[in-house]
Amino acid sequence: MTRNRDLQLEDDTIAALSTPPGVSAIAVIRISGPDALKALRACASGMPGSLIPRTATLVYLSCQGRMVDQALATWFPAPNSYTGEDVVEISLHGNPLVAEALLAELFRNETRQALPGEFTFRAFQNGKLDLVQAEAVNELIHARTRFGVDMALASLEGGLSRRMKALRAAMIELGVALETQLEFAEDQFLGEIPALQAVDGARGEIQVILENAEFNDILRRGLRVVIAGRANVGKSSLFNALLRRERALVAPQPGTTRDFLSETFYVEGFPVELIDVAGWNRGARDDLEARGIRSGSDRIAQSDIVLFVLDASEPLQEADRDVERMVGTRPHQVVANKIDVANLNSLEQIRNAYGSDEYCEISAREDPQVDGVREFLSRSIRGLTEREMDFAISSRQRDLLRELGAILDLLTRGIRSGSGSMELLAEELRHGLDFIGRLTGEVTTEEVLGEIFSSFCIGK
Repeated sequence: MTRNRDLQLEDDTIAALSTPPGVSAIAVIRISGPDALKALRACASGMPGSLIPRTATLVYLSCQGRMVDQALATWFPAPNSYTGEDVVEISLHGNPLVAEALLAELFRNETRQALPGEFTFRAFQNGKLDLVQAEAVNELIHARTRFGVDMALASLEGGLSRRMKALRAAMIELGVALETQLEFAEDQFLGEIPALQAVDGARGEIQVILENAEFNDILRRGLRVVIAGRANVGKSSLFNALLRRERALVAPQPGTTRDFLSETFYVEGFPVELIDVAGWNRGARDDLEARGIRSGSDRIAQSDIVLFVLDASEPLQEADRDVERMVGTRPHQVVANKIDVANLNSLEQIRNAYGSDEYCEISAREDPQVDGVREFLSRSIRGLTEREMDFAISSRQRDLLRELGAILDLLTRGIRSGSGSMELLAEELRHGLDFIGRLTGEVTTEEVLGEIFSSFCIGK
């Protein structure tokens, strides 16, 4: 995290705009810290001697002796606030000039600008949230689908945290049994210890979470679809037809698209990021076209689905086979385009080669007929949204869960087989507890915390 002062932890009073900048009906400024109420009094005239907690109070805001707005102020005394500190939230009219003037006045009165994520960081430090829940706050803010919102809420409400807490308790119980075996060298059949059953069950749960993680990512951010094919097969025409507007320039000359184009549209209310990449051309004419082709290859590798477009008016070419190899085993649909001007021999060749794949025939240029592609995208989205949803996990949590799952697998197999030494198994168990602590934030470093909270917006 790039910042001038350390996030660990100032006990001063901070303030920031907590609503998006710009013109709106209202803007909310949040103040947190020991002098939050004092900071409000310094810029609000006509305030009563005491405020009723969690009750909005009308105040008149002044900046350098000049009234700038009427507003509502609400006081949340510690520890019953978002951050666990005294918090004041001021709801004022959403003119950015008014918000800027009030913030400037607060900063003149020993209140400083909050760092990105600092309010949530203070909530974490004060025990209002664990680290998994703190990350879920950011996931909730940035979710692009209602499914992403649901998963972030499940994490914020403690879905993953509760499972980790139960696993930690079972591992501690298992650790006691292992230590007893080490201490007294008595014969125990550890496979019958209830804690081992719980740990083994958690190992299976973690595996399911990891298997669902890729699908949950898509549910959170939307579907990423790349239109790929050799040059001049009509990719840009399909791009325009799906968007129902002329977004990409279309010309008969090959290589019109030098870089990728990206637009979001919606299929059954679900966001789809549609990406038109440069057409594959073995004989790229210049460096710019070659760079565009390499970029397209990268986009294919990062896609969720590929629309692999072929030209039904021409025989299959080696460049088509090149694109097929790039698509590989990624989920895809083969799209035979230009069916309105198809060469019958070429069309038969395409059908023989790809008819057993997910396949459709379209005309994307004149009077576009692309229902087969739309139906494929609809089926793909329904297949995603009908899956049982779990809580959201971040890439950091995914890496830690993967490591934790490997440790639990080694631990349970070693105990059940009796092949591992008790000392080594006990050490693996301690490593597992450390990974749980790193997940929930009980064991962490300033560097990790800085990286997590730097991705938050200012004011959250």
